[in-house]
Amino acid sequence: MIGPNGAGKSTTLNILAGLIRPDAGGAELNGAPITPDDARWKFDVGYIGDEPVFYERWSGAKNLAFIGQFYPDWSQPRAEELARRFDLDLSKKAFELSRGNRTKLYLLTVLARKPKLLLFDEPTSGLDPVVRSEVLDVLWESVEAGEQAILYSTHILSDISRLADHLLFLINGKLTLRETQENLLDRWRRISFPAKAEDVRLPGVVSERLENGRRVIVSL
Repeated sequence: MIGPNGAGKSTTLNILAGLIRPDAGGAELNGAPITPDDARWKFDVGYIGDEPVFYERWSGAKNLAFIGQFYPDWSQPRAEELARRFDLDLSKKAFELSRGNRTKLYLLTVLARKPKLLLFDEPTSGLDPVVRSEVLDVLWESVEAGEQAILYSTHILSDISRLADHLLFLINGKLTLRETQENLLDRWRRISFPAKAEDVRLPGVVSERLENGRRVIVSL
């Protein structure tokens, strides 16, 4: 999902995660309604927001052990495998971890549950390029293996180009475009010409601005 701040991306993810209720309408997962009256659907959903939340005085291992007892499909070997791969010291208390390592621990708490759908709200925002690459590697492998589907909100273009099959564009709470990444890359054009040129009308214009005395148009 792509869109400016306030477009509704986080709200959509929070509704799908069951964190907030929609003012109108509803949401479904695998054909079943997302409702607080029957929370069994939550076992199929893993949500990661932009700020990990842990018991700060507990170690990473203790946090994982506590979370794992609530999920019947929890895989401790998977959690330990990812910790080794991320070079994550699970003996450290949560408050001692860097932002990058907190994100890695957050990812462990979700992937070890083996949910069918992963909901990610800009989890790599603010991470250094090395950590971001490590996180994206794991997510890409999960998708390629057919283990999970991902609904991902981000402003980072490299994340989009690496992970996305379909792109959803939201503006003011409305879905304005849904397209495969491949088709979108084939269709879009960036055109510039002198600003004083005669009025030019092009189909499918999605943005227009002045830049160094030239009109710059993006068209689909």
